[in-house]
Amino acid sequence: MQQQGTFNRGHKTTNLRAAMLVVKAIALPRASLLGNPSDLYGGAGVAFTFTGHRVELSLCECAARALPPGLLTATWQVFVAHFGELPERPNFAVIVKSSIPRQVGLAGSSALVIAFLRALCSWYERSLDVTTLAKLALAAEVDVLGIRAGPMDRLAQAHEGLLHMDFAVPFDPQSTTRLPTALLPVLGIAYDPKSFKSSGRVHQPVYQRWLDGDPTVRSVIAEYRPLVLAGMTALRERDGAELQRLMNQNFDLRARLFAINERDRAMIDLGRARGAATKFCGSGGAVLVLPREPSDLPAILREYEALGFRTLVPECRAPSRQKLHLVVLAAGFATRLYPLTKTCSKPLLEVGGLPLLTRIARQFAATSQVRAITVVHNAKFAADYVRWRASISVDLPIKLLNNGATEDANGRGAIRDLQLALASAASNVGEGYIVAGGDNVFDFDVDKLIEQFSSGEWPQIVLRDVGEMIPGRYSEAVVDDDGRVTALREKPADVCSPLSAICLYFLPHNLPALVDRYLATGGNSDAPGHFIAWLCQQQPVRGVRFAGRWFDIGSVATLAAARAALG
Repeated sequence: MQQQGTFNRGHKTTNLRAAMLVVKAIALPRASLLGNPSDLYGGAGVAFTFTGHRVELSLCECAARALPPGLLTATWQVFVAHFGELPERPNFAVIVKSSIPRQVGLAGSSALVIAFLRALCSWYERSLDVTTLAKLALAAEVDVLGIRAGPMDRLAQAHEGLLHMDFAVPFDPQSTTRLPTALLPVLGIAYDPKSFKSSGRVHQPVYQRWLDGDPTVRSVIAEYRPLVLAGMTALRERDGAELQRLMNQNFDLRARLFAINERDRAMIDLGRARGAATKFCGSGGAVLVLPREPSDLPAILREYEALGFRTLVPECRAPSRQKLHLVVLAAGFATRLYPLTKTCSKPLLEVGGLPLLTRIARQFAATSQVRAITVVHNAKFAADYVRWRASISVDLPIKLLNNGATEDANGRGAIRDLQLALASAASNVGEGYIVAGGDNVFDFDVDKLIEQFSSGEWPQIVLRDVGEMIPGRYSEAVVDDDGRVTALREKPADVCSPLSAICLYFLPHNLPALVDRYLATGGNSDAPGHFIAWLCQQQPVRGVRFAGRWFDIGSVATLAAARAALG
């Protein structure tokens, strides 16, 4: 499948995308294991994405033309409606390549929408959490194009992996749970290359009966939720016979509501005649095959091929956690620690026999999720940092950046130091960043923080409960019931929350553009908290509380406390 289109930005603007002329995004096909078609009716489901086939979408800067009608235009409309007025943007062409078999119930259309939304987020330096990504993808097809569709495909393709979904409240973040992919048994897929079904047309008559209160439709749909619950137990207990029974029941329930054409019925019957469970992957045109024994699958798939069907063996993988780039801000002069810091940079002070900076580098290197470290330091202690770099042994590249400051009076400020580090970093599309203060000492679970960040789409900051509300002493964070930081202030006089943010931030791949925009609008370049406070007003930011010890080495007293605790 090839589609092209462009959107005209209208006129020149400031350079927000420095030299990035191509943005790429992908989305994977989806197969339903259990629960379809109950996603349209508030039911439940288990589905998975698989590799080997995909939609790959590229945005390339070019002369202005109009987007073609259909899915691309509808996706653009919901994207604009969600974000409101966008910043100035370059012209782009959309080039789409898809290897997902078309109109056989493997969610190729929604994959195109998901991939386009991901690409638009990268192009315009915007961020969507996975739930909102799925919600917008559904809106493009249902609200704009009037296609009758449910949330299963979009949630599965937004999250990726093996997923359990509760469609009673489909876009509640707690309604989608990622399951270990190892629970998925060996499966095959057979599909009809001659199938040209529109899932919307398949669903519309039954959906209208549902709206009209048809008792048969209501009764059948009510059976899906307990079926999926039983399926979850079968997966966890690796009960293949029970899972086979439930898959067959899933299809038989569907057949009570929907007409099944001759070739679809032939695919169902072939697998069942060989002892396999069979059901539709989606709305027809492809069937999921669960053999009695994994060794039976190759022969069954050969029989499908002999009848003119095509086959594949899906491989489901959990989404790989992104590699992160750690930026350590270490260029301050720490005048409150004089005379200790007159001759030694604060991040090079020792706690428990190790420089603070060594502790940070080793903690993040041990996660295997950090690909590189950049340390921004000042000119006064440049030689000390060179010696430190030569002495430390970690299995990561470490880059030192001298910001040129020789004293506190000509310091650049933490955010301009961050901008310097980001500009010098090699760009890896899709990576994220960890930004840490060089004076942090902590022993909490870094792996867990990275896992939480990598499984979502929001920027993430680390919070601690200081236990008391002392005016002007700590930063202050206000968090709602969903964990979103609704306000962040630097050492306010009128404190109303005991939560304080520490200088440890997990930030998305578009961080360079965000920092550029913040500074261009006159943002305070001194304390990092000012930037995070601004970011909270631009998009959702998650606040994560930690369990463990943490020391902010801001005074002789806290340094002594850290040495006493960790020495």
